[in-house]
Amino acid sequence: MTTLTISATQARTNLFDLLEKLINPAIQITITYRGEPRAVLVNAEEYDSYQETREIMADKQLMADIKAAEAEYKHGEYLTFEEVFGKTPAQILRDKSKTKYLAKNDRIPNRHSQKSRQTAK
Repeated sequence: MTTLTISATQARTNLFDLLEKLINPAIQITITYRGEPRAVLVNAEEYDSYQETREIMADKQLMADIKAAEAEYKHGEYLTFEEVFGKTPAQILRDKSKTKYLAKNDRIPNRHSQKSRQTAK
């Protein structure tokens, strides 16, 4: 994480440049007022991630469930991917590539189309 520190005056003058820098989620910008840190600018996705983490950590039941799951994992009490899905991830990806999808302009033949009626005669 890279932290830039600038004054409130500099932030006001260079706001649009600062917003461009925040495209990179690894950058945060601390804004000072009279030499003291007062605010931090972060990438919007990074902020959402912080908020989600705070919500999870505030949920006592969810945190208890996570701790219980970690303890089960340490004791070998878990299912592998193959046990859950019956295939390896590579097999699932390979099978997915064999699935054929119709292109936008492809049509499923209509049994009532003119061509089918002509063939039936």
